[in-house]
Amino acid sequence: MQDIARVILGPKCWIELRAWFYRNNLTTLAFLYGTDKAGGHSYTQHYERHFAYLRKRHFNLLEIGVGGGEYTGKGGNSLRMWKKYFPKANIFSIDCFDKSALQESRITIYQGSQNDTKFLNSIASKIGRVDVIIDDGSHINEHVLTSFSVLFPHLTDGGMYVIEDTHTAYDERFGGSEKSNATDTSMALVKSLLDALNWEEFVKTSPPEIGRDIVSVCCYHNLVFIRKGQNEEGGHNHRKHKIYSETEGVKKI
Repeated sequence: MQDIARVILGPKCWIELRAWFYRNNLTTLAFLYGTDKAGGHSYTQHYERHFAYLRKRHFNLLEIGVGGGEYTGKGGNSLRMWKKYFPKANIFSIDCFDKSALQESRITIYQGSQNDTKFLNSIASKIGRVDVIIDDGSHINEHVLTSFSVLFPHLTDGGMYVIEDTHTAYDERFGGSEKSNATDTSMALVKSLLDALNWEEFVKTSPPEIGRDIVSVCCYHNLVFIRKGQNEEGGHNHRKHKIYSETEGVKKI
């Protein structure tokens, strides 16, 4: 019966019909649309956990990287997945190749480099409110760092910045390094953000300024979620404590 329906409807309509039926299951949608966010990687389970609250909301999502290489008519798999999973969202993307042929309702694509600060600022201005940013672009460490430094300030409070495929932080072909003290990699950035979260605990040195705008950093295998927000809970060193010896413990006053 399914084979008959597939023939009658055609491949594209058949996929869309099945996608509508499985619209609440991001992993199944990833398989249907052919994105490696499931299967090749196990990202969709984490996306579902962090993005569940957005399902029925109006918001803007920007994904870096369309996919399909230099071929203008290929790629856009994850964009279509996001469109189906978030029925009220506007999906935006950028790619260094011309992918305008893949645009459709609620999917807008701009051509340009994620390492071009002027281009990134212009796109953020065109979109206006940016609630979710996903970096699935070149995965070159320099590009990842540039994109974050330019786009994170444009992210709304409460918004999420996601970096995929952080394994390239250790790959020299992408400008990465296996050295624990590497400074110019995506994971070096993530490690610095973990310190920045605790900016109010810094006493003898100047804390990372970005810490005031980050409320959480969640790390998974090759995947990082960074939530923006006002981080001003008050540091431990700014609260009143009376410190006793180890045997007496710590007592608040």
